[in-house]
Amino acid sequence: MNRIVIFFASIVLSVGLLSCSNEDPAEPMHVDSKNVATVKGIAHATLDEGKSDTQYAPSGTKVFLKVSYSALSSLATTGDYLMETTVESNGAFTFKDVPVSNQGSSVSVSGDQFTASVRLADSKNETKKFSVSSQSVSLLVGSTGYVTLDYSGSKYE
Repeated sequence: MNRIVIFFASIVLSVGLLSCSNEDPAEPMHVDSKNVATVKGIAHATLDEGKSDTQYAPSGTKVFLKVSYSALSSLATTGDYLMETTVESNGAFTFKDVPVSNQGSSVSVSGDQFTASVRLADSKNETKKFSVSSQSVSLLVGSTGYVTLDYSGSKYE
């Protein structure tokens, strides 16, 4: 009887030790620095309704890129690779060395909200809060993807 208990205890202990892992799930996944692409974009926002020319989100507005780890490796199940950059004075932004898989990856680009004083068509000013929906772009290794972020403003209250 004691041998049977010891036998089952050793099986349970062995299974428990085999299922343990030294890998910390909080650590970011290693990505291949050779499989990369570039994302270029422009961020539009109407800050003066009296002008008909193209206008841009303010310089320094943060823009974010997200690619799911599962899009980079079939072994990954959770988590995202995140990047951040800022809009330049001409509305442009660039993400270099964006990781992609050998088969290509889809990434999501979004922008930070901002508040600005907007000149209305009647020459009055109104404070508006601007936001933008995320945009997806598909990338292949070595490619450049392009995205446009069109900010829309609503009265700030």
